[in-house]
Amino acid sequence: MSEKKKIPSVGPWLFFVSLLQMGRDPLDFIQTNREKYGDIFRINLPIGNLVVVTSPAYAQHVLQEKNRNYQKSFAYDILKIFLGNGLLTSEGDFWRKQRRLAQPAFHRERLAEIVQTMSELAGEMADEWKEIKKEGKPFDITIQMNRITLDIVSKALFGADVRSDLELVRNAITVANEFAIARIRYLTKRIPLWIPTKENKEFKKAAKALDDLLYSIIDNRIANPIERHDLLAMLMEAKDEDTGEGMSHKQLRDESMTLFIAGHETSALALSWAWYMLATHPEVMAKLKEELKEVLNGKLPGFADIPKLTYTRQIVDETLRMFPPAYIIGRRPIDTDELAGNVINKNTNVLVAVYDIHHNPELWDEPEKFKPERFAPENAKKIPKYAYFPFGGGPRLCIGNNFALMEMQIVLATLAQRFDFTLVSPQKPEFDPLITLRSKTSIMMQLN
Repeated sequence: MSEKKKIPSVGPWLFFVSLLQMGRDPLDFIQTNREKYGDIFRINLPIGNLVVVTSPAYAQHVLQEKNRNYQKSFAYDILKIFLGNGLLTSEGDFWRKQRRLAQPAFHRERLAEIVQTMSELAGEMADEWKEIKKEGKPFDITIQMNRITLDIVSKALFGADVRSDLELVRNAITVANEFAIARIRYLTKRIPLWIPTKENKEFKKAAKALDDLLYSIIDNRIANPIERHDLLAMLMEAKDEDTGEGMSHKQLRDESMTLFIAGHETSALALSWAWYMLATHPEVMAKLKEELKEVLNGKLPGFADIPKLTYTRQIVDETLRMFPPAYIIGRRPIDTDELAGNVINKNTNVLVAVYDIHHNPELWDEPEKFKPERFAPENAKKIPKYAYFPFGGGPRLCIGNNFALMEMQIVLATLAQRFDFTLVSPQKPEFDPLITLRSKTSIMMQLN
């Protein structure tokens, strides 16, 4: 047993100031306190301590080495309000059972089929962008990326077309996102749902819109039981090993909601940041176009092309380093834990600071610069474990990580070989770190 240490604190008399600062700008708050206190520090709260860890070794300890002693943080209890008890929020034996049921849908053979759908939908978007280019009007790249990723997740995973519901989905997810993060950061926002506040009413309306959409997909599938091979079909056919029972209507909804939201929101944000960086780094765009000409020469990318799109993948990886959609991961120890001599009491909320680790100058050379070559094979092997982990780590590694990586490569490759992009406003977008890492303002682009 190592020598016990006292975790540095930001100061018990400053917790109200600290909470305010973290609520306004968690990225800057964590960086400032890491530089002051080191790779582990705590905030003393009236309802218990909050511990922040900012080193690869500590992240690996929490997410992998001692993962069975760590469950999701209290923030996930809030996410359950609209996600339900799906893969992202469930725990223990129930989570392990659900993970086993869903995993086959993300196997290599299934992803090979999904890539064709991704490519076709990206090709359709490219055709539509020809008209946008003719009109010469600027457009919000995030809205466009939300549309393509929503198309992909709904068709590839659920066999449905929800394009006409794009605005409904975007607005509902934004309302749910803001509702959840407010409850996570501010005690004053944790008002019981039965009280008809403006925020509660807006959230209930958004949640009902998403529920209605997902239940309509599920109910339509039940009413039309033809053979299918997507994720929803697998979930509907899955049987409990002990009881032989299938998933309830509510279980199907919870897993579908989790994959529906996580399967397009995070990818859309990452792609939006990728286009922003490409538009502001013409030398990277030029190198990307060279690779696309050599590998694709104008055709739509297929599954066999993905391993050849090496620079495209480096752009994806560097984007996810700089702008990880899941910028913080929360956990709670079930029993008291010791981390490098630092005692973490059970049920303490522990934040693993993904964004901060991705931007730590002790781990990355010039971390604020966009350099895809960091992930070239000869350089990638030098990256310390858990210095880069945009999809989490350990057994709870995002089930859709390969799906998302392929999706981003396909979309970038399809559109970048046909269009050039100009950023309408040269001002760097300001971060809006809600549940995911968004931009506070629209990222407006012009097609050339």
